[in-house]
Amino acid sequence: MQKIDLFPTPIGIFDVENYQEINEEILSLKNKEQYQFSSDFDIWSFSNENEGLKKLQMKFLEASAELANEIVDENYKWIDFKNLRGWINLQLPGKVGRVHEHGSVSFAGTYYIDVNEDSGTLNLADPRIGISSWLQLPKKFNSLKDNTYKFKPEIGKLILIPGWLLHNIDLNNSDKVRISVSTNIITKYK
Repeated sequence: MQKIDLFPTPIGIFDVENYQEINEEILSLKNKEQYQFSSDFDIWSFSNENEGLKKLQMKFLEASAELANEIVDENYKWIDFKNLRGWINLQLPGKVGRVHEHGSVSFAGTYYIDVNEDSGTLNLADPRIGISSWLQLPKKFNSLKDNTYKFKPEIGKLILIPGWLLHNIDLNNSDKVRISVSTNIITKYK
């Protein structure tokens, strides 16, 4: 028998070097009146003024190229990547993130600045619509045990997912605000 795993969903999880320094520089913006920590403004427009944002913006682009190199059979050098818009997520204690996707962007990315054990997992939904019929089989007979992958965020980790992948954030059961930076990344062909 030959088993073929069709239609894989590429997910990239990266460790960010010097994340403590990057986090400190980004969090220093909270004390400046001209910056708002909200998803309503583009954080990348301030990357020239903040070394942490500049480094993180570059890390998102480097990670996108690395993941693309794993996905594309040929050398990815014919693709350029661009951060469209970035924003800071503040998930308050007792709040959840709604199920959503990012449309036609190549990758949606999130970098974790301040999370803890109880601040909620990132839930990635299986994109195969018909999978639910297999989930009705008893788990001991079923290799497709679940239709959600739960990613446990860690400070200094960056995750990239396809823009079309449905995802949400579990309830923040901690007493701290969960802080992350997200962005949408598009590909441009050279």
